[in-house]
Amino acid sequence: MRVITFFVFLLFFCISFLWGCISNSSQKIPEIDVIFPPSLDTVVFHSNESKSAVVYYFDGNCSVCYMTLKELEQTFKNIEIVGITPSFDTALILYQLELVNINATLLYDKDSLFYFKNKELMERTTIFAIDSNNRIDFIPTLH
Repeated sequence: MRVITFFVFLLFFCISFLWGCISNSSQKIPEIDVIFPPSLDTVVFHSNESKSAVVYYFDGNCSVCYMTLKELEQTFKNIEIVGITPSFDTALILYQLELVNINATLLYDKDSLFYFKNKELMERTTIFAIDSNNRIDFIPTLH
């Protein structure tokens, strides 16, 4: 009898544990307003008149990151793509943009203020979509 009671208890525990894992698996959108400090310099500007944007904070010295920027551009054709980088090598950045044929707005975060003012978000993800009020709209996933 004790064995049956133990297994019933174990079964309920496992079911409740799995239910908790399944119900918490979807990523909630944080209620965060993204802060764009005035110190951001525009390296390249492209606009498609969109009311929202997908923002990607990346290392400008990372060549693979430009491919991610290109993938974002191809995935979200009707949404403006904004890349933000703390890298200061504008010659390398412009070369990479031309090499990969990227038509995104690129901002230079010279003092990393964007990162620090949005640290809570940056620790979660470096790719996110914002609405016209700079509020997180969704967190895109790339395949």
